Amino acid sequence: MLRQGCLKLAGLRIFVIDEADEMLNQGLRDQLEQICKRLPTASRSSTGDDIFASLEQFQGRTAVQRVVVSATWTSGCREVMQQFLDNPVLILVPRFCATYVLSDELTLSSIIQSYIDVGGEEWKFEALADIFASICVPQTVVFVNTRRKVEWLAERLTHEGFAVSAAHGEMDQTSRDSVMGQFRAGRSRILVTTDVWARGIDVQTVGLVVNYDLPSTAAVYLHRIGRSGRFGRRGIAISLVGGQSTDKAHLATIAKAYGTAIEPA
Repeated sequence: MLRQGCLKLAGLRIFVIDEADEMLNQGLRDQLEQICKRLPTASRSSTGDDIFASLEQFQGRTAVQRVVVSATWTSGCREVMQQFLDNPVLILVPRFCATYVLSDELTLSSIIQSYIDVGGEEWKFEALADIFASICVPQTVVFVNTRRKVEWLAERLTHEGFAVSAAHGEMDQTSRDSVMGQFRAGRSRILVTTDVWARGIDVQTVGLVVNYDLPSTAAVYLHRIGRSGRFGRRGIAISLVGGQSTDKAHLATIAKAYGTAIEPA
């Protein structure tokens, strides 16, 4: 839009980089840099009558306030701050205001974490069905790692009589909004999704998160399980392990990263 001249920035006063660490993971650093280069800068023609304008010029700050937001405080976020902000002020959200805090110190008092060793990939669906039969919660989010598996799992669950919605990154925004609207309204009790919505689901009635596929990193695990146990409610997070020793080792690494325990169910 900027290259085509469709978006004018002359009147811009606040520029927000949301989900900063995820934007870096998606390789958007160059795009961010190009956008920041186009942001309006402080005028150099001030006569000094406005002390704040003069101070702004002296310090070399831009005329646009830049804000970086992230649910986790990672090395990627620090890189963004160092590259795109001048004299930044770090604001941490207190524990009582969030399920987790920006320093990567997870507050898990409201989330029960466990894993199930199913012995192999082919047994995961049966394990998932057993979970639904034994745990009664209003709504559940099931995370998988590929679009193909989203479609396969949603279709199979629907065939078994479950009310299911499905979402992945290749859907257009209209379709995503429709799926989210259905889920928020309670017309579906299960949302099968990739990590595209590991950060954007704030539904009070989600009481269970299932990692059908293990997340790639500890940070992704953090965001996934954070979909439950929100708004002061208790939540449950269950990860399915396919019987490989590397899966258990990966979970152990995640648990160590956040100083928590992920016990067998």
